[in-house]
Amino acid sequence: MAWAAGENLNLFGTVSRGFRPGGFNTLAAAPEVQFEPRFDSETLTNYELGLRFRSADSRWSVNAALFDIDYDDQQFFLFDPLGSQVLINANESEIYGGELEVAWRASDYWTLMGAYGYTDSEIESIDAKPGLTVPPEEIVGNRLPNAPKDSLNLVAQWVRPVADDYEWSARIEYERRGKTTFTIDGLNTQEAYDIVNLRGGVGSGPWHIAWPSPERLAGVEFTWQF
Repeated sequence: MAWAAGENLNLFGTVSRGFRPGGFNTLAAAPEVQFEPRFDSETLTNYELGLRFRSADSRWSVNAALFDIDYDDQQFFLFDPLGSQVLINANESEIYGGELEVAWRASDYWTLMGAYGYTDSEIESIDAKPGLTVPPEEIVGNRLPNAPKDSLNLVAQWVRPVADDYEWSARIEYERRGKTTFTIDGLNTQEAYDIVNLRGGVGSGPWHIAWPSPERLAGVEFTWQF
């Protein structure tokens, strides 16, 4: 559902439901490790409310959203001592939060952008499962894996046309990722960390050369858009 609340403001809301099919686990080779031979399908219901705004002169834009996702039988990975991987289900879990993105074209050459995301999550119910490293009561209340509570991105981008259709560009990005858990038992975590990326380049029309490339710390990237 969407509603044009003004010439430059759109509001939207969605309710959706999806699923991921179940299947069978290939049991670990180690005879002392036992896992359930199958896992059930996962279902979720997603609720989302948000807005999109762009100023009349197109210099400002704001996107914001709130979401709540309820899971039934969410699938999670377990690993045995030999590294074999299986899937199990948690009875109930939930993830909710919000996102805010703001972009400002400060001048003809400079654009500033920022985005903040807040995510809270919880495993609300799980039965005893073969292969769990801790009792179920120590898992209930844990955060979902790979869902950091906070994330922040700040970007400053400079683009200046030169000589005919050529343009120079430079970009600096700062990224903050909150503490992240990788397993449902909460034992494998990564503390919050920061990343700073710098990039510069030159381009004309469909082609662009930049250093460094975004996939590696050094090297030149060449792109051509058809």
